[in-house]
Formats: sequence, C-alpha cells, structure tokens
Amino acid sequence: MTHLLYRHTDSNMGGDSWEWVFFVSSDQDRTWSLSGKMTPLGFGDRDESEVLLVHPVQGIQDGIDLYDGFRSILGTHETGIDPDSVDLEQLTQNLEKVSLSLSDEFFQGLSTFEKREEENDERERERRRLLIEPFSSVIDDFLEQFSADRRKYTGSIRGAIRIYIENYLVDHGELPTGLHDVSTVGGTVLFEP
Repeated sequence: MTHLLYRHTDSNMGGDSWEWVFFVSSDQDRTWSLSGKMTPLGFGDRDESEVLLVHPVQGIQDGIDLYDGFRSILGTHETGIDPDSVDLEQLTQNLEKVSLSLSDEFFQGLSTFEKREEENDERERERRRLLIEPFSSVIDDFLEQFSADRRKYTGSIRGAIRIYIENYLVDHGELPTGLHDVSTVGGTVLFEP
C-alpha cells in the first residue's frame, strides 16, 4: 500500500511553479520503499512529459533508514527543499497514518543525523586546528603587514588573507608559496608569502 509522506509546492521569480510529492510504500518482504515525483503546475504550454520521477529507494528496514533515504533524495535530486526546513508537522501527521513505530523511528533518525552532523563538525574543527596550529605563529607574523581595519560588513583584509592561508593549508597540507590573488570586497589583494 502506498501512502503520502510529504508534499511541497514551490515557485520561482519567472512564474513557474511545481510540486514535489513523496510516497512511502510497504513491500511484500516487510520492508518499505520511498518514491517521489515533481510535477510542474499550471501546465499551459507544458506537457505531462515534464513530470520528474524519483528512482525509488527500496529495502528500507525502519524509520531511521526512511529518514536517511528521504534526506538523500532531497539532496540528490535538486529539489530545492532544505532538509532542515521541512514541515515536520506534515511529516508527523502523514507518518502516523502509516505506522506509529515508523514515525517514531523516523524522528529518531533525524536526531541521530543531527548528532552525527555535530560530531562530524567537531572532528573537522579539530582536524583543522591540528593542521593549522603548528603554523599559527608563522601565519600571524606574516599577516602583520596587512591592515586589520574592519570594513563595513566584510571584515578586514588581514582576516580574508588568514582564511585563504588556513584553507590552503588544510587543503594542501602546506603553506602557500608563490604569488596569490585573494578576493576581498573592494578588490583583490596580491600577496607572496
């Protein structure tokens, strides 16, 4: 049996509008499938061939898998739907019509995802800190030659170059060498470490 999971209507400044609809289905092997489609609204000159079908995610064991699949579809099909701003009340109402346990597990998946994201963010911050720390005094000494005056809304040139150097260091494992062109509001800054 197929059940509505989520419905989202959107439009752009050009006057086009569309609707994403996602479904959850119970399969014969006691697993779940997740599918969806995007339909342009107000067809006018359009034809039905513009309907975009989402390849189903099958073999979903529980609500945690369903949450992961739903979030994955939102991200991989350019739906324009921010997973963090999904109407949770609509999801809750629709999932509770399907299965209370599936609903509970789905929101457990949301909590698990948020916890994993926080842990990943913390690991990434620590990784960056460990890569940058041995070079921090060299970076600080080099940055002294640039203005620390903050520009309205944009920060300072020194801050922009610091971010550039730190990102370069994290990406390449070494400090930049040679001539570099760093974009800042009001122009670019050429520097050579």
